[in-house]
Amino acid sequence: MLRCLAAGDPEVLGRARHPDARRRVRARDEVCQECGDDGSATYLDVHHTVPVCTFHESDTVNVADAHDEGNLVLLCRSCHARAGLGQLEFESTLEHSF
Repeated sequence: MLRCLAAGDPEVLGRARHPDARRRVRARDEVCQECGDDGSATYLDVHHTVPVCTFHESDTVNVADAHDEGNLVLLCRSCHARAGLGQLEFESTLEHSF
C-alpha cells in the first residue's frame, strides 16, 4: 500500500476512474463509518478497505474490483489517516480471497 501512496498517482490510487462509485458510497454511508463525523467540519474521504495495491499484486482478482462499493467505506480525514497507518481495519464485503 505504501508503494501506491508514495507514487501519489490518482490513476493508481483509483481517484481518476471511479467518481460514480465514490458518489454512491458518500450517499450510502453519509458519515464517517468509524467515528460518526458528518463532514460538516472536515472533509470525508472514500477509503479502500482492501488496498488497491493488493489488487495490482494479485493474479486472481481484477483491479477494477478494488473500486467496488463493497470495498469502499466513508471516513473522516482523521480516521482515514489512522486506517492508512493500519490502526483501523474494516471488513470488505467483496467475495474474493487474497
